[in-house]
Amino acid sequence: MSHAVLTQDAIDLASFISNPYKFGKGGDEKVFEPEGVDEMISHINAAWSIDRHEMAQGSIGQAPDGSTAVGIPVWPKTDLKGRKILEDDNLIVELFPSKYGFLEHTYAYRFTAKPDGRVFAFGGDGTYSEGLAAAAKNADILFVEGITRKNVKFATWGGDTDFDRLSVLNEMIDEGIRNILLAQDGDLY
Repeated sequence: MSHAVLTQDAIDLASFISNPYKFGKGGDEKVFEPEGVDEMISHINAAWSIDRHEMAQGSIGQAPDGSTAVGIPVWPKTDLKGRKILEDDNLIVELFPSKYGFLEHTYAYRFTAKPDGRVFAFGGDGTYSEGLAAAAKNADILFVEGITRKNVKFATWGGDTDFDRLSVLNEMIDEGIRNILLAQDGDLY
């Protein structure tokens, strides 16, 4: 069985590609991203070839089938109506334009579960956009990376590293955001 990921950056892609194989559930992964993803994934596969060979010949001792990925470029031209990019018996995935810095092709995603109609929207990192709002409309859960202007200085890349999670949460609540959970790497829910 293969897995699919829709992502806005390359962080942790090598682990996404190799971890299922390491734990015995290998299936060549499919990574959907803007133009150039096929080249990026090809380079990641090449960079991790030594690790795959060690696992196949040593620590895991199984055939290397299912230990790589394929990059599938998604359509850069979409509008506020979204574009369906994936559908199977359980899920519909739609793509919407978003804004992230100066990058031309960034996306927000809308995942609709077919059995019950639940919607999960993913905006990742970036700023407000009409595409993000369209992806998130009537969603059950919206997942975005958030920081406030007041607390950006505390982000590790923003200067002072004395980051106070509770202050960020309270500032977002003060701005009118409701039903919010603040997560950080390593949190369990």
